[in-house]
Amino acid sequence: MTPPVDIRRGRAALWLGLLGIPSFGLTAVAGLGLGLSGLRGPQRGWSIAGVLVSFVVIAAWMGALAGVIEVMQAAQVKPAQVWPSGERLGLILARKVSQSIDPATPRPPSDELLARLLDETPVMYRRFGDPSVPLAIEPLKTVPGVLMRWRIGAPSDPSFGSALTTVDPDPGRSGIFLFASDGRSVLPLSRAVDPEHRIYDDRETAILAFTVPAARAIVEAARSMDGDLPDAVEASRIMAATGPDPLPMYRPRPGGLFDLIDPRTRIHATYAAFGGVLVPVIP
Repeated sequence: MTPPVDIRRGRAALWLGLLGIPSFGLTAVAGLGLGLSGLRGPQRGWSIAGVLVSFVVIAAWMGALAGVIEVMQAAQVKPAQVWPSGERLGLILARKVSQSIDPATPRPPSDELLARLLDETPVMYRRFGDPSVPLAIEPLKTVPGVLMRWRIGAPSDPSFGSALTTVDPDPGRSGIFLFASDGRSVLPLSRAVDPEHRIYDDRETAILAFTVPAARAIVEAARSMDGDLPDAVEASRIMAATGPDPLPMYRPRPGGLFDLIDPRTRIHATYAAFGGVLVPVIP
């Protein structure tokens, strides 16, 4: 004898709920709907069982999915989070280093000095991201005109226990930052004159527009001399070929830096021999 429709519907709901275990809860959704429709009948025992089983299976799979998403978010840090935090920490340390060196003969800080300055920096400046990740610094080989060239970001080995260590080179977890002997950031000229990334006020924009062609010519000359800057006479000859009238005034500085001065306003921009400009442009 064929069971009543209510019983058959309830049994189907139960089976669909159980099949939701290997099917990631998909059949349990149908089982839940079928079981709920059977609750209106007089023989609803099987329907109640189907509803309960389907609901438990769906809830379990939803919890598992939420857990997986949380783990994935915890393991991934947004790339944009590294840059502001890394630059902030780098500027703090670069300013401290600039106060402890001889400006006439600037030299990159030793690992011991850098480690001590890191330890003295508040913890809030040594972390980034959500969830929070410790920031580490890896000193890199410098280039002409750059006193401090650091990779700042998440450490390659978080268990190392020191903030001065190898940094994960993944662009999403670290960045390379350049700083001059006076503690300012150094931006490559290509980025400095990119209109989409311009961050300067009108006076800075004007001095860059006036001096960048001459700066490029001097940088090219310095590259041919292994990073050594030309003297004043040679620099004047080099700048004359770039065509501005009047010519910028040239002033070499220690550490592979040079100033180009607008003779009309006396405002100057400072450039690095490798081809970068110090920012803020007007200190």
